Amino acid sequence: MRVVFPYTTPMYTNIGPMVIGSVWFFCAISMLFSQSCASTSARHQWIGAGIDAQTQHSKGDYDAAGERYGALLIDAPDEVHRRWIAFKLAELAKDQGDKDLAKSRAKAIHSENIEDEYGAKALFLWAQIDDKDALFWEVISTYPESYAAEKSIKHLMKTSQSPDAKRAFITGLHSARKKNPDSSLVDNLYLYEARGEYELGEANEAMALYRDLFHWDEEGSLADDALWEMAAIYRDAQQWEDAIAVYALFVDRIESSWFVGAYTPHLVDDSIFESGRISLLFLSDYKQAIQYFERYLEHFPEGILADDAMYLVSEAYRLLENPKAQRETVDLFKTTFPDSRYLRRFDND
Repeated sequence: MRVVFPYTTPMYTNIGPMVIGSVWFFCAISMLFSQSCASTSARHQWIGAGIDAQTQHSKGDYDAAGERYGALLIDAPDEVHRRWIAFKLAELAKDQGDKDLAKSRAKAIHSENIEDEYGAKALFLWAQIDDKDALFWEVISTYPESYAAEKSIKHLMKTSQSPDAKRAFITGLHSARKKNPDSSLVDNLYLYEARGEYELGEANEAMALYRDLFHWDEEGSLADDALWEMAAIYRDAQQWEDAIAVYALFVDRIESSWFVGAYTPHLVDDSIFESGRISLLFLSDYKQAIQYFERYLEHFPEGILADDAMYLVSEAYRLLENPKAQRETVDLFKTTFPDSRYLRRFDND
């Protein structure tokens, strides 16, 4: 039977002085509730010692760190902290070059059948040492809620370069998604599966997966990536209207949730600019291009593409044979972007 611990185990860094300095506060609170200050103090002293040992480890003082880890393991205050130190000992053995000992310790942690961050890290460490795909897939399958699972996906993606290997990788992602359909890892599985299909030339399969990813969690962080990459597929296929439609969906859904300017989500500016560029260069819809570029300038007046946007507005007016509006745009451009590389083009016109 596998015991599941929530993935909220503490991640310790070198904050020993802060933790230890807080002991007095916790003791005072404990006294108010008639609890034992001594036990609270002992716990925080143990944590402080663990932080110190981890600091020695990170600095390369392996012998001293190992000695302290060993002592801490014996009197750990609870199961979570015991597994923290057990994992640090496995990591220490790997850093010291003893892969057999590191693997033995990692396997022991994983074999306890506790689904927590340290079980995931231990199995990932074991997978790194043996460099076997099956172990990385086991991380994904057994600990789908962990960061180690995401790292395993990225590792497998990097090592799956040939068409056959990439197809096997995609199949594995699909199986993992079906096995854990409600895990927080599903969006990553969708994303990498879609990317793999597109790399193998299966644009329609990729598009379907991106749509599924978007609808799986429209509020999730990867929903935006799904829309962006869908638009890129349409753009690569020169389906310009479809690309603009996806960009519009992307921008409109962001603007309906946040006021652009107060909070600027990733890729909003590029989506608006790209819509204008497509309208100008590939659809010859100059009025629509102006609307997109002016929208960009309204929301991102200091954006990296702001001078490009205003320059292209002037070009759109030129193509519309509206010299008055073009000249007004050029005059505004010279005032707004006095150092732009486009100034030479205006001088040569």
